[in-house]
Amino acid sequence: MGYGYKTRIGYHEVGSDRKLTLASMIDLFQDCGGFHGDDCGYSNQALAKEGLAWILFSWQIVISGLPDLGEWVNLSTYPYKYRHFMANRYFLLESEAKEEYVRADSVWIMMDMKEYKPVRISKEMADAYGEHPDIFKGYDFGGRKVQKIGEFSAQGEIEIAPYMIDTNHHVNNGQYVKLAGCYLPEDFSWNSFRSEYTKQARLGDILIPERSVTDDICQIALCDTEGEQVFLGEWAKKELPA
Repeated sequence: MGYGYKTRIGYHEVGSDRKLTLASMIDLFQDCGGFHGDDCGYSNQALAKEGLAWILFSWQIVISGLPDLGEWVNLSTYPYKYRHFMANRYFLLESEAKEEYVRADSVWIMMDMKEYKPVRISKEMADAYGEHPDIFKGYDFGGRKVQKIGEFSAQGEIEIAPYMIDTNHHVNNGQYVKLAGCYLPEDFSWNSFRSEYTKQARLGDILIPERSVTDDICQIALCDTEGEQVFLGEWAKKELPA
């Protein structure tokens, strides 16, 4: 079994349609993984004492439906692979009646925050988290690597503010999704999201959002002032796998 808990969708987690937003969904998944660490001996505080932290590398999310404001939901997470300094973790969001809403795959890197370099995941840590290699096995999330398509156009600039910074002293992964999501076309329909995090942004940094839109795919990159990509998100309308 993986790790899970039950929660209720709050007002701050929904959009104008009273449905859970993508950024809030990612926050819930991040909390679920964090609580798992708390309960198996590797809390954020415990890792920080060792100068360590989990840093997100990518999301692949497939959405069958979204819960409403006030609805009780079940969240669960399943680590399924450890390779040197990288860990793969699945997430599942379901209704109280176990109706599937969202499946997600993610890749995380264990980082030495003092040297800011990846470090090997210990066997003791992997054993504590557990491993569930057959969960969602063979399910097609669309691939981890997001390839840029189309022509990108700049959409202004964003200055990183204090409220965007997390305990690791850089922009939290959910904040990138919030920032990039502001540039989605208003009438764009999607049910699949993928993202890559390639560089950290910190307080006072300037990010340049760039957007490419085709019939079924919208990609939004956040780049620094030197043109280096910090984040790339892809919102797409796809036929859902069985």
